[in-house]
Amino acid sequence: RARDATMACSPLVSAAWLSARLAAASVKGGAGGAISNVNVRDIESAVRVLDASWYLPTMKRNGREEYEERRIPTAAFFDIDETDDQSGLPHMLPSEKFFSSTMDRLGIRPCDHVVCYDGHGIFSAPRAWWLLRAFGHE
Repeated sequence: RARDATMACSPLVSAAWLSARLAAASVKGGAGGAISNVNVRDIESAVRVLDASWYLPTMKRNGREEYEERRIPTAAFFDIDETDDQSGLPHMLPSEKFFSSTMDRLGIRPCDHVVCYDGHGIFSAPRAWWLLRAFGHE
């Protein structure tokens, strides 16, 4: 599949890079834009943001609560505790069908450039990124 120049970049992006792309999408009325009447699924490709915050119980923090209080604009919440449909163990690899359904619910398409972050700083976001890569997301 063809990708435009905005998609050809490192797996790590800066806050400035993300801010510029989210601002451009908002001005164009594109993916996640505050003034958009356009369905994100109708756009060729988009920058999509996932808040994958998760914390150990001893940290006494709640990723979903923090997401509700403060997040990057347009971010969807990726709940790592809800990604496994096959095992009784936490955070195992889900089935392809379940993962695909989860990504669809979050508005993530194969052509999207996905930026994952977490509130602790490279703690749980790599897990979300790894899952995307494990299921073939480029």
